[in-house]
Amino acid sequence: MKTSCALLFGLLCATTTHAQVRISEFHTLNLTLPDSQGNLSDWIEIENTGPSTVDLGGWYLTDNSAVLTLWALPTTTIPAGGFLLVRASGMDLTAPELHTNFSLSSNGEYLALVFPDGLTIADEYAPQYPEQFSGISYGLGLNGQSQPAEGHFLVPTPGATNGQVAQAVAPVEYTSVRGFYDAPISVGLSCTTPNVLMYYTLDGTEPDETKTLYTALIPVTTTTIVRAAAFVIGEESITRSTTSSYIYLNDVLNQSDAGAVAQGFPADWISRNGIDWDFGGSRPGATYGLDSTILAQYTTQQLIDSLKAIPTMSLSMSIDDWFGYNPPDGLMGIYVNSEDQGPAWDRAGSVEYLDPNGGNQFQLNCGLAIQGGSSTGSGLRAQLSIALKIRTAFGPSKLEFPLFDDTLNDDFEYLILDGGNQNSISSPGNISYKRHTQSLRDQFTADLQRMMGGLTSHGTYVHTYINGLYWGLCNLHERPDTRWASEYFGGDDLEYDWVKEGGIVAGNSNPANHPSAPGVLAVINEITGTGMGDGVMYMGQPAYEAFQDRVNLANYVDYMNLNFYGGNTDWPHRNWMATSHSRLSPAFGNLNPDQEFLFHSWDAENCLGWEGVTSVGGFYDRTQVVGSNGTNIAYYYTELQANSEYALFHADRAHRILFNNGPLYVDPAYSAPGTVFDPAFPERNRPAAHYHQLAAKIEGTIPMAFARWVNYFLAPGTLTPADWFIERDRILNDYFSVRSNVLLDQLRNKGLYPNIVAPTFNQHGGEIPLGFNLTMSAPAGTIYYTLDESDPRLPGGAINPTASVYSTAIPILDLTTAKARAYDGIEWSALNEATFSVGLPLRINEIMASNATTVTDEVGQFEDYVELYNDSPTPVELSGMYLSDNPAFPAKWPFPNGTTIPAGGTILIWCDEDATDGPLHANFKLNKDGEQIGLYHTDAASNLQIDYVAFGPQTTDVGLARIPDGSNNLLALLDPTPDASNIPVQGTSLRYDMSPPTLNPRDLTITGNPVLGQTMMFDYSGGTPGGVGVQILGSTTLRLSFSAQSWVILVPGFQSLWTLFPADGSGSGSVLLPVPNTPGLIGMTGYVQGWLTGEFSNGVVLTIGP
Repeated sequence: MKTSCALLFGLLCATTTHAQVRISEFHTLNLTLPDSQGNLSDWIEIENTGPSTVDLGGWYLTDNSAVLTLWALPTTTIPAGGFLLVRASGMDLTAPELHTNFSLSSNGEYLALVFPDGLTIADEYAPQYPEQFSGISYGLGLNGQSQPAEGHFLVPTPGATNGQVAQAVAPVEYTSVRGFYDAPISVGLSCTTPNVLMYYTLDGTEPDETKTLYTALIPVTTTTIVRAAAFVIGEESITRSTTSSYIYLNDVLNQSDAGAVAQGFPADWISRNGIDWDFGGSRPGATYGLDSTILAQYTTQQLIDSLKAIPTMSLSMSIDDWFGYNPPDGLMGIYVNSEDQGPAWDRAGSVEYLDPNGGNQFQLNCGLAIQGGSSTGSGLRAQLSIALKIRTAFGPSKLEFPLFDDTLNDDFEYLILDGGNQNSISSPGNISYKRHTQSLRDQFTADLQRMMGGLTSHGTYVHTYINGLYWGLCNLHERPDTRWASEYFGGDDLEYDWVKEGGIVAGNSNPANHPSAPGVLAVINEITGTGMGDGVMYMGQPAYEAFQDRVNLANYVDYMNLNFYGGNTDWPHRNWMATSHSRLSPAFGNLNPDQEFLFHSWDAENCLGWEGVTSVGGFYDRTQVVGSNGTNIAYYYTELQANSEYALFHADRAHRILFNNGPLYVDPAYSAPGTVFDPAFPERNRPAAHYHQLAAKIEGTIPMAFARWVNYFLAPGTLTPADWFIERDRILNDYFSVRSNVLLDQLRNKGLYPNIVAPTFNQHGGEIPLGFNLTMSAPAGTIYYTLDESDPRLPGGAINPTASVYSTAIPILDLTTAKARAYDGIEWSALNEATFSVGLPLRINEIMASNATTVTDEVGQFEDYVELYNDSPTPVELSGMYLSDNPAFPAKWPFPNGTTIPAGGTILIWCDEDATDGPLHANFKLNKDGEQIGLYHTDAASNLQIDYVAFGPQTTDVGLARIPDGSNNLLALLDPTPDASNIPVQGTSLRYDMSPPTLNPRDLTITGNPVLGQTMMFDYSGGTPGGVGVQILGSTTLRLSFSAQSWVILVPGFQSLWTLFPADGSGSGSVLLPVPNTPGLIGMTGYVQGWLTGEFSNGVVLTIGP
């Protein structure tokens, strides 16, 4: 019903024509109107503008244009000129007030009111309403026109007539790009919104109409932070500031306490209670300078290179917001009051990401807050960690940016600039302790968990600046909370429970005996409290099984082994997190039958120690940890050991990470103490290889990072960058060489790994050739194996009747998982298992991430799709395989049992998150902006990737396809072929492109068909005007690039076909070309491109027909 649309600062503002009953206002970020349960839930206002009462019984509200009957209104009347308020909470209630079964997105989405026929739309915001803001509603108001106009309302009016809409103002833009400079510049400001005045600041404060009015270029000769905003003259407006940092690195090298104070930073850091950080001189206080003794060890260029070794994040807000002390009632700064946290201590600021190598950058407004526990205390604080709270209260609701190399996720709502505490550059402690500073341990442990198959926060490293002052090295990483979990595992964040150190931070905290919605964590703790030994029951079920119904035991054991390996001494009593997709909706009683708690590494700084590294038993042997209640993550570990099945399960999980090139594997030939790690052979020591790779990322930053903070608690020059390199080498050569064997000994000593050695295979899984024979060996015991994915050992210790005794080589003919154990009549070994793929002939052959008109599914909807191709002469069964858009979650969507692809055939999977439409509808959608799609075979041991496609931004109705079918050539298919070959049938052609068509204006089309004796017209258009001629280039093999000297004929006998013909001066041209009447050409396929003065067109693939 929208008739016009304009984009202003990301806001859609439209003129609308609405029916008698309409959605007149809604609010997604409600701050003022609680519902009957006291929650500030979203709300939708429906207005009856007609002359008579309307009964809305049977009408629908929906936020999904594909499901118009999403939520039915009960019998409810609205009088003439009246209003009805409906809560959009996701709770699905009709009393005591109306609550829809969906909530509204502040990012913008579709919203509609639908007539009782379920087909006719009474009113809609389409294709979606714009981004929403905290405390500001949206709907239909007045703007001087006869028809109401869509817009935002600075003052929401639920149940009353709306007023004037506020104008959205475009962001201020800068003539000079943010970044690093070494010469004076002049910065200009501009705004595309008419009739505005622009104001700016240079001290980090938020610009408003009381700040400096922009009238001329701003001279910049030293490090400067420019913040600017535009305001419509004489009207209410919605505006957000923008920020641009100009960093002069030579200035940074001269950074000092006196210079900072001269710029307006306080000479003392004083908390709100009047206490100086220095406690009267007994500890360090305010600091802004650099350690000159460290700087003196390097040249100026080396120090500048150190500052440009990694990206930078520049933070800015008022100095008072950072460090203010303004008693009795003035603004108090967050940094100097580090122990005060919570919403009252969030501050609105700006963050910029600067790439010294000229890569992608961003700026956004967000909340800035101090992050941390013990590190914020008065005795430990130094370089504090800072949380970036990306909320609509401060700016956009999400940051969309590819921050991390090891994940395709680029949507973030909470990030941490982690300054570290213990074992970090700014950590407190005596000299002998501080010499082990690395600032790598926490991120390394998180990475290691992902290498083990788990999932926790991704991270990287950045230099940080506060209001233009260099602040040091930070580990930028995610936080594994409910929003993070929903990004990686799917669903809504309100469906998750998030636990930190035994407490429910978000989610269901009800007791276990709640009559309708018991808290899952409370039930887990109740099960654990009953004991999990053999024969112990919980609610009629073995307690050991009941526990596994709610906890992913494999993930938990891997998590425990991770911390055992690292020797984490600040754990298990604290520093742990877990999440669970406990519900299918925000309602606590709507339990997810597949729920399971997953555990995530968190704050693992006290790992990779230098004391007790080889100890078995005692404090530094963390397999000895115990817990007595649910605040301690070892509580479950303590009680699980009472079950006779647990020890071998723990051993099985340990075996897969310690052997067979697992993430903790060390080649026995290189496991002697002090073995020097050689990065040229990463396969010899996998944990050392990753640590070395991670250390290399920050190695160049160490001179400046150390100069800023390493001697904060010590005399200048006490520690130097040389200490960092010494500790790095100790970890690489002395810790990693022995630690895996030490962990194995510790597990054996604890009874969690058997003495009998597990079998080994002549090849540990992976792709094998036809005719491959699997052999097994073990130094003791009889080898029992299975090929049906069952365990050779039954629970209780008996031999599985389906298991075989290994005696001779085993032919592997198909996709097979082999599982084997050695058994000496008393003790079973750990399980050795591997999956073998006999060159599976399956490829992801074509995808479409934006299907508007190409093809419909079985219910007539244009959904995105993935096409699989079977490049073999026999059908392939897909049962046991998975499709996923998340490499960290390969088993995201399972193929229904019995799904097959015929020989040489294709199959389409619709990616629409709607299983009700049919069996081949996946539980994820494709991202038009780009992502990775993988085809997997998944079993209990490993995720074997059969094929994957990683793609960038896609164009609507253009496929991404392998041409020819099953090949490695991924091309943009301008003429998509869903569920059909990507090679045209005889007598036809298809167009393809090597790049997104929007990036390539040259166009080649063929009129007519490639049939014997017929004539085709080749048209080339869009080239640079003035070209002398067009060359048609062809080849019998796919050529991704051509030159005028290297073109070849399409097929034998076509020599006269390929010719140079004149262009018409506009960069276009055409030629008629006959197809020779040669029967030998029938069925031949060729590829053609146009070429004009160095510019290439799209390609055309054609197959000659009779």
